[in-house]
Amino acid sequence: MPAGTAAGVAMFSITNGGVMLTASGMVRTTAPAIFSAASNGYGAAAASIDVPVYVVLYGTGIRGSTSPVTVTINGTPATVTYAGAQGGFVGLDQINVQIPANVKAAGESNFLVTVDGVTANAITVVLK
Repeated sequence: MPAGTAAGVAMFSITNGGVMLTASGMVRTTAPAIFSAASNGYGAAAASIDVPVYVVLYGTGIRGSTSPVTVTINGTPATVTYAGAQGGFVGLDQINVQIPANVKAAGESNFLVTVDGVTANAITVVLK
C-alpha cells in the first residue's frame, strides 16, 4: 500500500492489457503474513538465521503495529528485537527474533507471530 493510505473500505483497480478489474476491500493498519519458502504461506519460513541466536523473518503487514509484535516458538515466548520495514524493498517487513536458550536445538519448530492481536500464518524453522 502507498504510505499514508487510510484504514477502512477502499476501491482497488487493476489494469492488465487494457482490461480493468475493480473491487472493494478493507485496508487495515496491520495485517500480518509471514513468507514461507514454498510461497504458499505454510511450512518452512522464508528466513535467514544469524547463528547462533537470531532468526530474521520476512513478511508484510507488520510495520503499522501499535503494540509490541510477539513471537512464540513451540509455545515459548521469544524476544523480538526489531519489527518493522525491511528497508530494501517496498512493502517488505522484517522481524528479528532472539531464540530462547531452551529451544535453540529443537529441530523443526513452529513460529507464531502476533501483531496487534492478529496472529499471522504459522510457519516452521529448523533450529539446529
